Amino acid sequence: CNKLIWNYKMATNNKVLLIGYSGQDIQLKKDRKNHTFGVFSLATNDMVNASIKTEWHDLIAWNEVVSKCQDVKKGTKLKILGKIQNSVWKDKITGKTRKSSAIVVEDIEYLKIKE
Repeated sequence: CNKLIWNYKMATNNKVLLIGYSGQDIQLKKDRKNHTFGVFSLATNDMVNASIKTEWHDLIAWNEVVSKCQDVKKGTKLKILGKIQNSVWKDKITGKTRKSSAIVVEDIEYLKIKE
């Protein structure tokens, strides 16, 4: 243990690796500055108490990564490398504070489905 020095300042990293199936075709959109981005969801499965639990993740792709995501269709098996992005905003209708989380895609790999 003495050889390993724990440096808490360097021990943080916001990285996510997900393998799952896309929930819908990618939706391409433009922001206020006319930059193209893409949004889609990804389903992943975990075993919880001998049953499968599906988690849905919201994903967003920007810049050069969005061009690699152009072929995302519903049911496509994907490996996603990204980071978690949390957002807080005030709902214009209710005035309540809202929160959401999304995965910002940094890299995408299309996986083959084994038959």
